[in-house]
This record gives sequence, structure tokens and C-alpha cells, in this order.
Amino acid sequence: MILLLRRTRWSCNHKSIHDLNYPSFMAVLSNKTRYPVKMKFNRVVTNVGNDKSVYRAHLENIPTGMRISVKPRILTFTRKHQNRSFVVSVVLDKLHGEYPIPTVFGFLKWIDQDSHTVSSPIVAIKY
Repeated sequence: MILLLRRTRWSCNHKSIHDLNYPSFMAVLSNKTRYPVKMKFNRVVTNVGNDKSVYRAHLENIPTGMRISVKPRILTFTRKHQNRSFVVSVVLDKLHGEYPIPTVFGFLKWIDQDSHTVSSPIVAIKY
């Protein structure tokens, strides 16, 4: 059956599941997780706004025990449909939250010069 469904060869690169280009960032941790936990999320965004747009990263509602950095903190676009990359680094010192499923979250917001906002949740959950 595999031969019938797959006529050409292909291979997956060995990137992390965190690098799926979703608009959110999620860390799923087990009860056996050792802290601190460090992870990086690579993202590519496309400008659908004005030709010349400058977006600045703002972090909001970041809980105690979660440290986040964004690089670069400024994304500059010179035309529509232009792509830019950025990396979100998350360090969890300890996951605090309500039983039975401890969950913490904050937000990364990209805000341009005209106050247009693109918001993405950053979530850590322990199962």
C-alpha cells in the first residue's frame, strides 16, 4: 500500500515541532520535566499591511517563572508580501498553575506605526 500511495521519494528535515509556522507558541511538558526548560520557536511572517511597515515586539501578561525574548524585536517591511523571520526564546523556571492541568500563558504582540496589532499566545501546559 505504501508503494501505491508514495510514488516519489521525500524526506522530512529534522526540525523541531516547535518550528511549525503556527501563529501561536506552545510548550507541552510532562510531569517528569526538569527545570529550567529552554526552547526556541522560529517563525516567518508575511507583510499584508502597508508597503512600508515597521512592527515592534511587545510582551504582555508574562507570568512569573516564564522568561521570553524575541529576536529581532523590530521587523521592517518595505513592500507587501515581503517575508521576515524572528525567533522567540522561552525559559520556564517552574510551571505554576491550577490543578489538575497547570497552564500559564502570555502574549507576543507585534504593533506597527499605525497601531495595527498582531497578537500571538505563548502557552506552557503540563499534562
